[in-house]
Amino acid sequence: MKHLVFFLLMFCSITTVAQLSSNYNLMLFPQGYDLKLLNSYGNSSIINNVSNISSMNPAAITRLKNYSAGISYQLNTKLKDAWIADIGMKRIYNFFPQSFGAVTKLGSFSLGVGLGQKYNGTKDFGKIPITTPEQPDGTGEFIEMSEENLIQSYSLSTAFSFAEILQSNFDIKFGLKYSLNYLHHQEKIWINNLKAKGYSSSFGLGITTQFNLDEQRYLQFGLSYELSNQFNVNHEIENNLLVFPGNTPNTSYYQVTYTGRYTIPSELNFDIAVDAAKDLMFLGSLRTVFWSNQKENYKDQLEISFSTLYEFLEIVNASLGFYSNDFKIKNSSFKELESEFNAFFITAGLKLNISMISIDLACADSHLFSGEFRKQTIIKLAAGVQL
Repeated sequence: MKHLVFFLLMFCSITTVAQLSSNYNLMLFPQGYDLKLLNSYGNSSIINNVSNISSMNPAAITRLKNYSAGISYQLNTKLKDAWIADIGMKRIYNFFPQSFGAVTKLGSFSLGVGLGQKYNGTKDFGKIPITTPEQPDGTGEFIEMSEENLIQSYSLSTAFSFAEILQSNFDIKFGLKYSLNYLHHQEKIWINNLKAKGYSSSFGLGITTQFNLDEQRYLQFGLSYELSNQFNVNHEIENNLLVFPGNTPNTSYYQVTYTGRYTIPSELNFDIAVDAAKDLMFLGSLRTVFWSNQKENYKDQLEISFSTLYEFLEIVNASLGFYSNDFKIKNSSFKELESEFNAFFITAGLKLNISMISIDLACADSHLFSGEFRKQTIIKLAAGVQL
């Protein structure tokens, strides 16, 4: 079935050099947007690690400790089935950090810099048989095809706390974030290699409020919004030609110009944190991803997460929770696929604080209750330091 969706083969009978020019929207699988806020606390946008600054509510950086920094790496199991026609997906460039962040404070102001991966994945098409009118069952030769996509975000955040001004058991914090986003796109089709890259800017803003219930307990709310942004990228093609297999000894050549577009959707986040006891905290998040901003066939997506954080010792914290999403497709022809994209992850985490060093381990698994296109395991390891 794969070779049926490989539409490029329809050009194989042409043996002249043709001029092709195309503007199109890049199609990125939703699985590439994994749990970017995942950490040992759960998936909260207001209670998180310094390494995840680029994805957090910018107002929440005020609660991070002064002169602190952190870095994380992530591993995902491969998705054997991520789309129709047995197309799979896996992460690329695992040696790149999943996230990095650092924060410093000056009075009531906090300043943070961060790096985060918004998207990471390569489509696995497997080997596609070459067919001809004379040999419809295949020539015995195969075309290998792959597509890589990576979106990284470099962010600068600033926040201000009104605690000293209010002088009460109530605190309010405002934050702003600027992100420079980088898109790397690469396609390999038979002997052809197509590369593209592009940059775009985006902005985010957030607010958090905290009510001190007593000396040890508090109730915190957070609201943040991140604007959508669009990439426009031009492909760089070796020799400016696409080569397709044809009937031996003939081969088809096409001179091509490709311009691709992709839009990162806007996000609205609402978070709550309840410090119920000295050693017990509850974290909840509600997030709307505005996929309808894109020209793709997705509806807006609702994401829910919850976790319980328990402090066993001063140096040991552990959490248990879940993350789920509600994936919707506009096109009625693909309605039956909606349930295959829905994900329900069980999350767990462990954090060790040893002097100035912290070690953070988080795990999320979706094999139990998710659709076939979302069954995977995610492991994330982070380390931080406070000076």
